[in-house]
Amino acid sequence: MNLLNEDNVVHVFLNKLGDIVIANLLFILCSIPVITIGPALTALYHCMMRTVKGNNNGTTRTFFRAFKENFKQSLIVWLLILVAGIILVLNLRFLLHANPLLANWVTDKISDAWITNLPEISKLKLFVDDPKSQQEFMNIKYQNKVRLAKYIKEHNGIDVDPRSIFDVQVKRLHEYKRQLLNILHVMYIYNELKSHPDMEYYPHTFIFGAKAAAGYRRAKLTIKLINSVADVINNDKSINGKIKVVFIENYRVSNAEIIFAAADVSEQISTASKEASGTGNMKFMLNGAITCGTLDGANVEILEEVGKDNAVIFGMTADEVINYEKNGGYDPMQIFNENQEIRQVLMQLINGFYSPQDPELFRDIYNSLLNTYSSDRADTYFILKDFMSYHEAHMKINELYQDQTRWAHIVMMNTACSGKFTSDRTIQQYVDEIWELDKVTVEL
Repeated sequence: MNLLNEDNVVHVFLNKLGDIVIANLLFILCSIPVITIGPALTALYHCMMRTVKGNNNGTTRTFFRAFKENFKQSLIVWLLILVAGIILVLNLRFLLHANPLLANWVTDKISDAWITNLPEISKLKLFVDDPKSQQEFMNIKYQNKVRLAKYIKEHNGIDVDPRSIFDVQVKRLHEYKRQLLNILHVMYIYNELKSHPDMEYYPHTFIFGAKAAAGYRRAKLTIKLINSVADVINNDKSINGKIKVVFIENYRVSNAEIIFAAADVSEQISTASKEASGTGNMKFMLNGAITCGTLDGANVEILEEVGKDNAVIFGMTADEVINYEKNGGYDPMQIFNENQEIRQVLMQLINGFYSPQDPELFRDIYNSLLNTYSSDRADTYFILKDFMSYHEAHMKINELYQDQTRWAHIVMMNTACSGKFTSDRTIQQYVDEIWELDKVTVEL
């Protein structure tokens, strides 16, 4: 046997082996930046196919030519897969890791197929009206609320009742996300309870969690307002604990895991037309919380999946908001003058009610809502315009929660209808509707 003969079987094998080793080394080298794994993987596949076919004329040259020619398409597809994979992993983590009680219950009911194929979770619809399953589901929610109540006591020193409605808004703090609308409404309810002590109102725990950009003064002022309102309300024994306000410091993944599992109400109240999508509302939905929100971002898709009877939608539509922005016609001072209760809330921002040591502390927030002293347009994000609609939404939630059978149906339907929000569907929709990508072809 002549080992030097290029047609020798051993020689051919060693050549192909060498080509494979070189191609894989190039793949590893080009994958170091991580974001280039897609183009590198395409180039590796190209080299392997040529090697198998026996027409690989120069591994290094072939690899880098394929890397260059397919770079754009491969990079886009890889980034989509990476992002969608992260979203899927995080969503599953929030159920598997953060909410093991619910995860195990779902598996017991419908098998573990939902873990790798989330649309399988729709099989839970068979149990949403079963009294025993409803009781089990609500007991899991209660245990998760007890866990969060212990965390709040330890970190905030506030006693909260796990039997109260846990109304939660946790996300990046920005004016368009309207944490301000939420806390102003809490002030509104507090005033109502003070004026009407016998008012029927199921106990609520309003939970906030947010971080503001370093230079975002008004966002930081909103956080200050939330905490100032909490100091007053939480120490007022005359309201018999019907309202508690909690701002969870250093909101992050580790405490988010506890928060999402315990939420009864998911506050998704961004000004319509401002939110691109959002994934927090998906996590709330998966963990069995009702969405209270505007028709904005992912709320639109959530409503399509769960049905209008299993979510609470309020406020202006995106078209209405855009029309006001383009054509004007909205005057928040009119609401201020005509609605005594809203006027009382806003006056409390500047009369020292929540800041007795510095009555002017929240003047900037007051101005942003009613004039242009500190903003280009009064009430830029239509907080006062949507205020009473938001209040009506909360009164509906208050009513729904007191019918525990109906409430159990709603929150179980939310979990059962969350299967659409998976990476496979996301990737395919982006490819088809956004990027309009063609398949990557490999010439052999």
